[in-house]
Amino acid sequence: MMNGNPKVCYLVVGHTPTREKQLILFKLLSTLKTSGNPIVLIQHTDSPPHIQNLVEYSIVDSKNDVMNYYPIKGGDDFNLHLYWNFDNGSVTLGTQYASYLKYHGLAAMSLFFNGLLNVKALGYDICHLIEYDTGIESIDEFIENEKILTEGGCSSVYYHLGPLEQTIYPQCSSYNLNLS
Repeated sequence: MMNGNPKVCYLVVGHTPTREKQLILFKLLSTLKTSGNPIVLIQHTDSPPHIQNLVEYSIVDSKNDVMNYYPIKGGDDFNLHLYWNFDNGSVTLGTQYASYLKYHGLAAMSLFFNGLLNVKALGYDICHLIEYDTGIESIDEFIENEKILTEGGCSSVYYHLGPLEQTIYPQCSSYNLNLS
């Protein structure tokens, strides 16, 4: 149970190098702005001024690691591995997901974790983390999530899109940063 009024913010993550993606981001930020809560934007790309004007904080992480799939010799479509280059060498990770040629999941998770660490350092109690292209049209769900987090003693609330076994990270989630 949280005492007093919690300090709440939205954390929006994304990679929006095109006008089409920036329009999607602009619509999301405009919707979130109606809440009156601060917005923290963390991306792999810079944003134009009309987007910067909608957020209180903007973080740019220019490192955008992409993992590439390559087949194992004699493997089938579901026996692919991911290959991710690090500054000091390379790492090979096994996966069951074979639906993309390039995988941005780790780059996105890097934004999620770095964003949450920055939001916590800024002193926020509750953070609503949203991937820029999730398609939020109302903040009502976030208001309900705040009640669950403050009154229910939960550390997080998230919703998955598609089959649960394919949910690698939540695209829309809320966190009680004092319990997480």
